[in-house]
Amino acid sequence: MVRGNARGNYAVLGRPLGAVTLTLVVTCWACTGGSSVKPPEDAGGAEVIPPRPDASSRDATVDAGPNGWLRGDWDRVPGASDRCDVLAPRSPGRDLTPLKWKACPSGRSGCELVDIDWTPLVGYTFYADGPEPVRQGSDGVAYLCSIRVYPKASDTLAPEHAMIVVEPLSGGAPATAVTTSLGTRSDCSVELYLTDAGVRQTLFFDESKKLSYRSADWATPNSFKSPVDVPYGPTGGTPGPGVANTSHALVTTSSPDGWALVDYVNGSALLPKDGAARMFFEAPLDLPGGFLARYAKAAAPIVNLKDDGTFVPLLTASGGGRSVTGYAVDRTQGNALVWVEATGIAPSRSPALYTSPFAASAAELVPRKVTAYDEPNGAGGSYMVAAHGTAVLRVSSTRVLVIRLSDGASWTLDAEPGMGFGAPVWVDDERVWVNTGKLYAPGGGVEANTLLRISRSSLGSAMAAR
Repeated sequence: MVRGNARGNYAVLGRPLGAVTLTLVVTCWACTGGSSVKPPEDAGGAEVIPPRPDASSRDATVDAGPNGWLRGDWDRVPGASDRCDVLAPRSPGRDLTPLKWKACPSGRSGCELVDIDWTPLVGYTFYADGPEPVRQGSDGVAYLCSIRVYPKASDTLAPEHAMIVVEPLSGGAPATAVTTSLGTRSDCSVELYLTDAGVRQTLFFDESKKLSYRSADWATPNSFKSPVDVPYGPTGGTPGPGVANTSHALVTTSSPDGWALVDYVNGSALLPKDGAARMFFEAPLDLPGGFLARYAKAAAPIVNLKDDGTFVPLLTASGGGRSVTGYAVDRTQGNALVWVEATGIAPSRSPALYTSPFAASAAELVPRKVTAYDEPNGAGGSYMVAAHGTAVLRVSSTRVLVIRLSDGASWTLDAEPGMGFGAPVWVDDERVWVNTGKLYAPGGGVEANTLLRISRSSLGSAMAAR
């Protein structure tokens, strides 16, 4: 199955996790992700396992304040009833602590991990997975959208709260956030999108059956404009998470028949159709004026779904029985398209990386082969991110490949001893960021519950394109 660059389409906190029901929905994606709380299996069978609590604990200080565990001033989101426990901070830069980093256990040069210092919980405490959990704002800053999970108290392991935080990836004051209590009944859920224009917040009000969209520009990411409401009815069912561009959101629905396209500027929705049939998508990513997604019933299944609901083929394989098995968008290079072609799907074999300047249709595509490469997990580029002229691909549970798109030169990055990799998160000219965590067995599951960042200069000599 093609998953785009992405492990799934969104991070969903709103399904059972052990004995706890998580009630928050988040798409940070610029996570994105999206990704679900339980990422999908590798095409080769190795599963990336969601973090889980265990008996280990360590000292930590949990934020405290008027809301019991929060520091500073937090308000219920606009339009919410007293049955909606989603809160937003008045001053995130003042009241939230930026991510902290610590040296990797191996001590290798330029390697650091996120320091989970806000909770004694070990396991599911931090999540930064999704189609695009990092987005570069109009100010040139790369912003990370992640989930922090908090315990009930310093002497318990049961999680009680979750917080979605948008903050500069390389350090600095958090830009915005939302939070909710876990394991409680709530009238609402929330997700965040990161787009080229800024932060988009979506509230799902189940009792009043409406979506409520609020937008904030990158210049003032915690100053949201008045909400635009969209009734559930026109979406064809109860809407769920999705992805957004600067004016529309492509969202899942409770209907098994397909997805909905929501115009969150004008407050309307439509159901994308192929003739009379509704359309079902996999792994959507936003594009200017539309969405890049897999539509399995199309002759060329990787399509550009436009904001008006029409679609055209976009990514096509070079032939010879090969398929497009993964894709990404390098938004730092004018939305350049990056994709993998391979033989077979799940597992994929003989993969090769391609790129093209941005194109809105297959007819405009200018494909260029970057390099062939080895991918033991057979994922076909399903775990990939592209930025700053570089693609980063998870090729096994313990290795990622960093490929320069201009000439196909590549570098390998191996996980820390006893750890494995989840999905890549971001890359720039200086560093690479990858989800990482406990490795259960060689080639087996990875409990990805922190981020690793490493300087590119420490990766050693490059391998030539082939």
